[in-house]
Amino acid sequence: MGEGGSKVVTLYVCTAGKAPARYSLDEHAPLPGLTDARLSAAGFFRRSHAGTGWTDAAALQALDRFSREATLPFRIDRAFADPLAASPHGSGVSFDLGRHLPFRIQQALRTRAVKSGLFYRVQPEALCPDCVHIDCLPRPVLQEGDSGVFVFWLQALLQSLCLYHDVCTGTFQSETRRAVLRFQRVCCQPCTGVADERLWRALGR
Repeated sequence: MGEGGSKVVTLYVCTAGKAPARYSLDEHAPLPGLTDARLSAAGFFRRSHAGTGWTDAAALQALDRFSREATLPFRIDRAFADPLAASPHGSGVSFDLGRHLPFRIQQALRTRAVKSGLFYRVQPEALCPDCVHIDCLPRPVLQEGDSGVFVFWLQALLQSLCLYHDVCTGTFQSETRRAVLRFQRVCCQPCTGVADERLWRALGR
């Protein structure tokens, strides 16, 4: 527990080509790399039952820059939903913005998010009518030697299926490959040991 009984959470922040940085954060603390206070640790973990999560430095930088440049009053309503969720929120680099804003302002926010060029995907209104959903990074094909937030997420999902028997490290090593092979055998997929789009879709189901 933190000061005054507040909760302490663990956040791994990944940077390309580097080992993940580990932070122990009081729930009221802002996320590392955010100069704007729109998202605290408590907000990031709001819908998660876990005390450990992950995100990416590039995603936080894009979100921080957009927060400063958007010139619209919005808040970040949902971030790291659940490490075992097959939805994009499980990756730790997807966010919902402005859920409680009037429709007109949401539309303006969505337009600015698209025009900013900071995000990999901004969901259209038809798919996400009650907020502006952004994905900061694309979901990659993963293989042995890779690292990052999507490896953390892959390991957590495979762990929940009792197929991965190690700790979630964010690094795709031999045990992660074996877990991927186990999953591919169960799903009658080609046993490549590579987490491709077909495997991600099966995990989502």
